Parts: sequence; structure tokens; C-alpha cells
Amino acid sequence: DVEKQVEQLSADEENCVAKVVPGRIYSVAAHPSEKQLIVAAGDKTGYVGLWDVNSQQEDESASVHLFRYHNGAVACLEWNETNHQLVSTSYDGTVRLFDVASENASQVFATYDDSS
Repeated sequence: DVEKQVEQLSADEENCVAKVVPGRIYSVAAHPSEKQLIVAAGDKTGYVGLWDVNSQQEDESASVHLFRYHNGAVACLEWNETNHQLVSTSYDGTVRLFDVASENASQVFATYDDSS
């Protein structure tokens, strides 16, 4: 039963915790892989961090990769259907598609305020 599984969750081991982004986390997405756990987190200043939770590296920086391609809080993260790209939305008014293999982010939508 799910309630028992939740009660058994623990973060007592040091390798179960990592500083994935520098600021307060606004969004999280877990990669749907069955073989390894990759977690993406977006923070209030536009950073997106990827953490290989299963990594056995002693050095946290070897399992965490940090990118900044937004200028505002990252509101939502989701892996696309191919599971190789991460879609992100931000309070900066953009939607971006981040290709994990090439480490490139492309803007797929932006809002512009012409009222000034």
C-alpha cells in the first residue's frame, strides 16, 4: 500500500541529497527512465539543474549539471515524449526546449509586452 511505502522513505544517507540549483526550487520533473533516476529542478532565478540520483560519485558536482537559459523563475518542467528533451516554462515569458545530449536550449515561444 502506498501509505506504507511513503512512511518508509528516508533521506538519511548523504548521497540521497544534493544541491541541484542555487535558488529556491520552483519546479521539479523526474525522467521516466526505468533504469536510472534523473531529476530536473528549476529555481527562482532561471537555473535548471539535472541530478543523476543513482550516481555513486563521492563528489556531488559530478552528478549535478547546472544550466541557465531563463531570466526568471522556472515555473514548470516536463520531459517530452522522446525523453531526451526537457520542456521548461518561465516567468520571463518564454517556453524553451532543452536538448540534454547537445546541452542546447532553443526558444519555442515567447511573450512580448509592447505596451510601453
